[in-house]
Amino acid sequence: MAEIPLSEATIQQILVDEVGDTANLDLANAVQLFWTSFQDKQAIHPRLQELYTHRRLIDYALALVRNHVSFSTDGALNLQLAQRTAYLKDRKAEIQTDINKLETIARANRTPVIGQLTNTEVETPPPGVPYGDSHRIIGSPYFPEPDPEGNSF
Repeated sequence: MAEIPLSEATIQQILVDEVGDTANLDLANAVQLFWTSFQDKQAIHPRLQELYTHRRLIDYALALVRNHVSFSTDGALNLQLAQRTAYLKDRKAEIQTDINKLETIARANRTPVIGQLTNTEVETPPPGVPYGDSHRIIGSPYFPEPDPEGNSF
């Protein structure tokens, strides 16, 4: 059975659903911006844009919940913010591992640089002319070379 390619909008919605959006739909509103900002990563590997966007969504979700608190009621309701942030941090680490693997593969598959190496012979100055890199010419307070003729420059 052939695999049907997913549209960009579908992939973006899957990412938002996996991270878990807020009541204000903050992630759904930001996912297109994040997706577009990582468009250049597709040239390196087709899945990198998705993974970079996913990682940015997790960072954004962590930023949105940083001021929230854990609470519980007398009933069955018990919301622990630490569990949510721990899950997101673990998921971010998994995504970073995937990014590192794909970037390693992409680096290994790059076309090598090929070119003709040429060697040129160093030209020595004629007798009596100081060498161009001589400390007398460029001046060096650490390695002063005496002028063989006694002239000072």
